[in-house]
Amino acid sequence: MHERWRGHLASREEASALSGLTDIRLTSQMKTDVAALLATGALPLWLDGSAKDEQYRELRTWLGTDYPDLLAAVHDLEPLLTGLRMVKQESELEQLGKAIDLTGKGIAAMLRRLRPGLMEYHLWSAFSSVLADEGCLSPAFASIVASGKNIFCLHYMTPYAPINAGDLVQVDVGAIVGGLCADISRVFPASGRFSPRQRQVYDIVRRCQETAFATIRPGITLAAINEACRETARQGLTEAGFMREDEAVTDYFWHNVSHHLGLDVHDVSDRSAALEPGMVLTVEPGVYMPAINIGMRIEDDVMVTEDGCRVLSQAIPREAWEIEALMRS
Repeated sequence: MHERWRGHLASREEASALSGLTDIRLTSQMKTDVAALLATGALPLWLDGSAKDEQYRELRTWLGTDYPDLLAAVHDLEPLLTGLRMVKQESELEQLGKAIDLTGKGIAAMLRRLRPGLMEYHLWSAFSSVLADEGCLSPAFASIVASGKNIFCLHYMTPYAPINAGDLVQVDVGAIVGGLCADISRVFPASGRFSPRQRQVYDIVRRCQETAFATIRPGITLAAINEACRETARQGLTEAGFMREDEAVTDYFWHNVSHHLGLDVHDVSDRSAALEPGMVLTVEPGVYMPAINIGMRIEDDVMVTEDGCRVLSQAIPREAWEIEALMRS
């Protein structure tokens, strides 16, 4: 009956081949099988404390009712799973590279289409169409396309506004391939060229990015990356006359610079942990000044190496002159 409505249901053999597990059982058997194992008293119970799905909640409720002493002594699997997910394997990096490349194709499509008079959703559609043509029917997260004052809503989800001449257009997008998520942000001048003040801010944000790239290496924490970028932003904004010496840079530098990236776009992590080779991070400094209608973030994906980091999204244009040249073409 299930297959009539929802299609093919994997057999035990197929599930084993996909997962690498040798003992595959139906979820309907879970309580019976777990009860039989617990009755022996010989096995410790490990549960993923970060899991939020309905089946997990039902399992904990059942254990709490029938085996309260056992549930109190449960081992938390979350730290082990988090540690495994924070350091990527070569197979994961391969899929992530494909997701980043596909994201770059979608961004290029948006750039080619952008002009004043379009609606934000026209760019959203251009990106989505490229992904769908490559078999990615759902992006890694809800695509953000924000123009003008909408940029100051960081997670803007209603791309129904017109794009006006002189506007900046912020995009924050990502494809997903093989379960691995890309996360890239770019900002475009709707009219094809950044104004002098927009270009000043753009260059400051890029300097913040370069500061992060130079800071990231094994042993460094995410907090250290944030602090280094905030100082670069403070210096740049002060020297350019956008902020006073006595102002707090956090009035302009609204969010953290980095988060881990992987099976989730904001992947599970220990944010206090020192970086290790093989970890994948975003680098997304942003500066926001609603009073003059200029705000932007530039985001790339990087992998921590033995002595620094490698920018995985290097091929996606991010310099101001590159973006202007692409828009002219």
